[in-house]
Amino acid sequence: MAWTITGNNGRIYSKMLSHIKLPCLTSLLLLVVITASWCAGGDTNAAVKHSDWETYVLPPASKAISAGIQKYRTGEIKLSLKDSLGGPLKKKNAVSIEMIRHAFLFGCGIIPAPEFYDSAIVRQKIRNALTSLFNYATLGVFWNLYEGEKGKPYEIQVRRFALWCRENHIRLKGHPLVWFQGIAPWARQLPQPEFEAAQKKRVMDMVGGYAGLIDTWDVFNESLVGPKINNNPLATWINREGAAQCVRQSLSWARSANPGAFLLVNDFNTSSDYDKQIAYLIHQGQAPDAIGIQAHFEKRFPPDTSLWNYLERVKKLNIPIHITETSLPSGELIRESGGWGIEDRKIWKSTSEGERFQAIEVVRLYRLLFSHPSVEAITWWDLCDPDWEAPTGLLRNKNRDPKPVYDALMKLIHDEWTTRLTAKTDRQGSITFRGYFGHYQLTINGITYEFDLKKGVGTIEIRLMG
Repeated sequence: MAWTITGNNGRIYSKMLSHIKLPCLTSLLLLVVITASWCAGGDTNAAVKHSDWETYVLPPASKAISAGIQKYRTGEIKLSLKDSLGGPLKKKNAVSIEMIRHAFLFGCGIIPAPEFYDSAIVRQKIRNALTSLFNYATLGVFWNLYEGEKGKPYEIQVRRFALWCRENHIRLKGHPLVWFQGIAPWARQLPQPEFEAAQKKRVMDMVGGYAGLIDTWDVFNESLVGPKINNNPLATWINREGAAQCVRQSLSWARSANPGAFLLVNDFNTSSDYDKQIAYLIHQGQAPDAIGIQAHFEKRFPPDTSLWNYLERVKKLNIPIHITETSLPSGELIRESGGWGIEDRKIWKSTSEGERFQAIEVVRLYRLLFSHPSVEAITWWDLCDPDWEAPTGLLRNKNRDPKPVYDALMKLIHDEWTTRLTAKTDRQGSITFRGYFGHYQLTINGITYEFDLKKGVGTIEIRLMG
């Protein structure tokens, strides 16, 4: 295994993970899933050595993409500063304004949670990497890992990580509740009616049990592949009822367990079959809150035109788009076709040339996605090499230091796509500026106030203390 994991829970997690083998992910567009500037924090031994991309100057974006980002990701706001009695300020005042969190969700897959690592330094490096770059995270709670032994889930670790995310303003998503490759071994042995009852119980227990801590979920993962799998109780259910009906039922269970939850479906199938399934869910009154699209590629991301045309097609469904999983390996391709699998972790190594190419491609992909009005989240898959199947991570396995792709994303999200300014109020105590949508801090006379720059909000009044 790629992780230093010991202890009873660690052995269970390591053993259960060996059951996961993802399907072939080659030339298809696949599904989806935050903030502050870099600081080591915590244990000083957990300080991170950056790549040479920390000083690299990103190439300019195209005019069309820059225009789209300005149009859809920024807005003009007027701040009206009042004195403690609600009257206008009587003189010009110097202020500093800084965005501290994006409204757009920039995320990363986390498999496993930091709580499963024995090393305190590794745990701190992972947490630092998350809080410095992201405001969104997708935690793997696969049934075969979460409850490999019936009635003994690793709930303590999940709750601990979820609490940490909440304290650090990271929105957490659970992934996935229903998946044909993530069935608990004990559940596979149940008679079909009992399996389906257990699957329903899992959905409702997870969504209801973690309400308030985890309120975003990938409910059904890769439903369109299910019917092609043999000797699988979930495939049996899908083949009997139909994929769309099973997804509808699963969304209904989740919605009843937590009416306020944000629910997604997730698939790498980008054919019209996926569009039809979403249209059916809309018609049945069980539309997901976002359409999850996976985008895993082996050599390079598709041309901008192909990606844009696909997003425009999905846009017609009038549901937000989340790029829930996207990745590109930073090493030489180990085979020309057929995807990759869990056994490739030992032989597929990251290379310096591959890491630089990965970073360049990621800048291109993220700029295009960020410029599209329907995309509301992008999740990189995943954080560390090789916690998933290939060297796609943002951090190297050996020491958890950033690869160039990490620093490239840092430059995009917290340099190119951020707002910082100093200015003076006018004679009425107002200041108008254009900034990226998100959460802000305004500092005046040594006191800091917070506000949100949102779409459609033209004026915000801030009453000063003292």
